[in-house]
Amino acid sequence: MNRSIQHKVAIAMVCATCLTAIGYAADHQFPPRPSGPVADYAGLFDNSTKLKINALARTLWIEAGFGLIVATVPSIGSHSPEEYTAALYREWGAGLKKEPEDALVLLSVEPPGIHIKAGRGSRNYLGEKVLRRIIEKEGIPYFRKREFTDCMLNVAEALAETVAEKKRIRLRYNPSWLTMVRHKMKAGQVSNAIATLVIAAIAVLTALVIILLPNPLNRRYRKEVFPEDRFGGGAFGGWLRGKK
Repeated sequence: MNRSIQHKVAIAMVCATCLTAIGYAADHQFPPRPSGPVADYAGLFDNSTKLKINALARTLWIEAGFGLIVATVPSIGSHSPEEYTAALYREWGAGLKKEPEDALVLLSVEPPGIHIKAGRGSRNYLGEKVLRRIIEKEGIPYFRKREFTDCMLNVAEALAETVAEKKRIRLRYNPSWLTMVRHKMKAGQVSNAIATLVIAAIAVLTALVIILLPNPLNRRYRKEVFPEDRFGGGAFGGWLRGKK
């Protein structure tokens, strides 16, 4: 294929992309761009979840230079999650830099779907296979049970861990203990883990009480085995006086 044909194909692809974007804008009214990293237009998140995602996104931006937006919408009409996420990414002006390092995580309620759109600057470590694995492993198990909060939290945290690993940095992000447990365990194992920790804590406290509190039996045993009148009141001096 000569350069002239390649040039024409490139122009045709650009025109098709522009027409597609125009068609989406005319066919669907996009929600306004959020002022922060959370855009919960479907009303799925409580305040605690919003705070966790905000903290994670701001940590990613400060320490890794990576932009993250987590969005939910009630409906995407007749579009697929992939198409709508890409169109919303452009509509919100994400990726305005030449090689942006960012990602938009989108969850739609109707029709149900979840997708991640990564910026061009992050595609070398956030390729389609990596993003698909994050969604299938961390998102789909909760999405199928309509546990949308857990779904988006796990996807966002897994995405952040992947970015930190590729950039060889350690994010100073401390989610709550329950969030970390939920991320590492299946949902049915969380209650068992909590019960085990409670039992272990009670056992440790009981042992400390037995050791630290005065015990009259121990005092009686010491008096019978080591009478004070035999050894005296001191250490070596008492022992010497007892020998005499």
